[in-house]
Parts: sequence; structure tokens; C-alpha cells
Amino acid sequence: MLTMAVITLAGCGIAIVAILVIHHRTSALCQAAKVSTDQQMHEMVSRSKALDIKLVEEVFGGNDIDHCIEDFARARTGILSITGSDTPWLWDADDVKKWGEKELAVEVSAHNRKGRLVALSALVGIILAVVAVDALLYSQLTGSQPVLSPQLPAKFQPLPAPSGSGAANPTPSSSPVP
Repeated sequence: MLTMAVITLAGCGIAIVAILVIHHRTSALCQAAKVSTDQQMHEMVSRSKALDIKLVEEVFGGNDIDHCIEDFARARTGILSITGSDTPWLWDADDVKKWGEKELAVEVSAHNRKGRLVALSALVGIILAVVAVDALLYSQLTGSQPVLSPQLPAKFQPLPAPSGSGAANPTPSSSPVP
């Protein structure tokens, strides 16, 4: 029975370690998502600055202003489009920051959901394995021994006849008293 308790404790220890490893992996993925989102936001701002410089150069170069503004608006909308606005190309660094926060929240939520699912699956698998091993050990250990007594039950033997009383009864009586 001590073996069953040790197996159960080992299963609990394995479950705790597995959950900690999964949690660490999930937090590392969330940090990677934050770095990736920060890089995307930085690229958006730098691309928008490059488009601003290009617009100014084209206007000073003598190109058609309306055509330059259309190209500028189309390119800037391709970088980040503000939904629900008449001017989706007219955004600034604060809008990029809001977009980054929303994007990061979505990615972190997805990583956390996946981490919880993996942790729950590992936990259920470990519990099922521990229960199966304990059930197998219990059936093997108790199959050769009686359940309530640590010793085998004594076989019924007839009581010896009292000395000096004559012939002994060859069949035992059903009463425990002679």
C-alpha cells in the first residue's frame, strides 16, 4: 500500500512540474509576442515617416499634388487603416500604440488559452496514468490476500473430544459449544 501512496505522490509532483513548465513556456511566448508587436509598431512609424518624406520630396519636385496625395493616402492606408473613419490613412503614433495594445492582447489571450488547454490535458493524462497504475497495483496486491485481515483465514477443524467422555462424535456439530 505504501507503493500506491508513493506513486500518487510522484504523480502529483510530475503534475506540478509539468504545469510549471507549461506556464513558463506560455509566459515566454507572451514575451515574444510583445517584442514582435513592438517591432511591428516601430516599423509602422518608420515607414510612415519615410512616406511623409517621400510626399514632401515629390511635391517639391514639381509632381502633381493631387496624384502625390492619392499615392500617399493609399500607401499609408496599407500600413495601418483606421476603421470607421472617413480618412483611414490619417493616423498618428497614438493610433499605432492603440493598435499594438489590441494586437498584443489578442495574441496573449490566444497563448494563455492554449497554455491552459495543454496544462489541463497534461493534468488529466497524469491523473489517469496514476489511477491506472494504482488500480493495477491494488488488484495485484489484494488478489492473494484477504481484504480485511492481514492473515489467511483459519480452516474449520473439529474440536477434540473431552478426555474420559467416551466415543468422540465423528462429525462436527454446527454449534461452537461441545
